[in-house]
Amino acid sequence: MLTRRARMRARTARPAGRRPGLLAMVRLVVALVVALATVTFAVENDRAVRLVFVGYVFPAVPLPVLIFAALLVGAIAVALIGGVELFRLRRHAISLERQLAARGPEADPAPGSPPSLPHASSLSESAAQGGAVCGDDRHD
Repeated sequence: MLTRRARMRARTARPAGRRPGLLAMVRLVVALVVALATVTFAVENDRAVRLVFVGYVFPAVPLPVLIFAALLVGAIAVALIGGVELFRLRRHAISLERQLAARGPEADPAPGSPPSLPHASSLSESAAQGGAVCGDDRHD
């Protein structure tokens, strides 16, 4: 059974050759460029505009307020969608860890070793019982 520290190391492991801070740096640069463009647009277009939304009329709303509100709504939507996906993936990872723990420590291959393949005798027994062979798990 994996210790908590080993599970955390496995979760945070990165593929070889990738720099861990590169993606964060790219995200930061993109966020700064979007923020700068938004602020520049808002400063240059400071007029009040009439807004009509689903029958409601807002007579004079400053354009920068509308722009920042749209950015805020978009950021919240992206955060909610990403959070739901992250929750789903974490739940799936926990489920897989439980399945691995239920198999016992003898089922865990040594680090760096190739995965074991089922023996031919077990495949032929499975086929004789009507089970799937070679990953063919289609049920008609």
